[in-house]
Amino acid sequence: EDIHLFAEKLEHAQSLRQSFEANNIDLQEQLITARQEIDQLNQEVPYLKEEVCRLEEEINAIETFMSSKNNENRQLNHENQSTLLETTKQLDDLKISYIFSQERLAEEVE
Repeated sequence: EDIHLFAEKLEHAQSLRQSFEANNIDLQEQLITARQEIDQLNQEVPYLKEEVCRLEEEINAIETFMSSKNNENRQLNHENQSTLLETTKQLDDLKISYIFSQERLAEEVE
């Protein structure tokens, strides 16, 4: 009976050992796959860093260009407002001159 019990325990221990070895092999394969993925990512990182730097430079160039254009537009708006004010003043002067000339013409006709 003791031998039979020992045989069952031995069989159970061997089953656990086989299960442990199978799990160990699976974990080793997962580790190999993970290391390969890490190596691949490590190869991609420098390219991605370069791409980020390139994009940052492009963004800075666009921001500089837009700032310059905004300054130009502000200057043009200022010039346009000045021209509009001057043109409006000249138009008002012409209206006044026209009204005076119409009044003189009306006085001469009378």
